[in-house]
Amino acid sequence: MTPFVLFIAFRHVRKRGLQSGLTVLGVSVGVMVLVTALSLTNGFITQLIDSTLQATPHLVLQSFDGSPLLDKPEILANLNDKPEITAAAPFLTSQALITRRANTTLGLGGSQGFTQLIGIRPELTEKVLDLPIITEQSTAITSNNGIVLGRSLARRQLGVTSGEEILINDIRGNRAFFSLVGT
Repeated sequence: MTPFVLFIAFRHVRKRGLQSGLTVLGVSVGVMVLVTALSLTNGFITQLIDSTLQATPHLVLQSFDGSPLLDKPEILANLNDKPEITAAAPFLTSQALITRRANTTLGLGGSQGFTQLIGIRPELTEKVLDLPIITEQSTAITSNNGIVLGRSLARRQLGVTSGEEILINDIRGNRAFFSLVGT
C-alpha cells in the first residue's frame, strides 16, 4: 500500500474513533455468531449421523423378487464368515393395521393405527444395532404370541397396557392376535 492510502486511513480512524470502533466491534460480533452457528450445525450433523448409523443397518440384503429369505441359513453363515462383516442378522418387515378391540364392560372404545412390523432375533440383532432397548426387551420379544410396541403407539394411539390383546392385519390380509408384553 502506498503511504498516502495509509495516511488517509489512519487519519479517518483518529478523527472518527467511535465510529471505527463500533464498526470493528460489529464485524467481530458477526464473525463470532457465524462461527458459533456453524459449530453447532456441524455438531448436530455429526450426532444425527451417529444416531442414524446406530439404529439402521448399513446394508440390507433381500431377494430380487422381494420374497423373504427365510429358508436360507447358508446366506447368514456365508456373511458371518467374511472378515469385513462385523455382524449380520435376519429380520422380517411388513406394514400392518393394528387395532385394539372395544371393551364395553370397561367403557373402552376400539382404536386403530398403521404401523411398520419388524420381526427380529434379539440375540443376533443386538450385535448389529447398538440399541439398548433390544437387550432390555429381549425376553418380551421372544415370548410366545407376544408383541412389543413403541410407547407412543401403545399409550397414545391405541391406549393399551401390558397384557391386553391386539389384532394385527398385515397388507397381505393375514390376521393374528398378540398380547402386549412390552413397550
